[in-house]
Amino acid sequence: MSKIIEFPSLSARRWAEWEREIRGAAQERQLSEAVVADALPRLRKHWEAVFEAVDLELPERSVPGRLTEQQARAIQALIDDAAQVVLDRLRRERTVAFQRFVVVELALSHATVG
Repeated sequence: MSKIIEFPSLSARRWAEWEREIRGAAQERQLSEAVVADALPRLRKHWEAVFEAVDLELPERSVPGRLTEQQARAIQALIDDAAQVVLDRLRRERTVAFQRFVVVELALSHATVG
């Protein structure tokens, strides 16, 4: 009988990375484990909301006339590049927003627990 190894999902791995960062930041600020333990459940909820998956699939549009294969590839490349700019900006904005939640939630926990 073979053994099946279940690896954590991508989402679980990403949260684990954030949790390590949060714990490290709290340790640098000399916050107790009780403060971190109090803040983490709230931060996990914020993280799930802020980093909710985004599917940026554009609907097909008809193009008048005939396109050559080269023209079609060039147009698709422009669309893909524009979408990537939007996704990169969204990723940065999400990270900044979540980092602000971390500061606020750790401060709240420090005020109530620590």
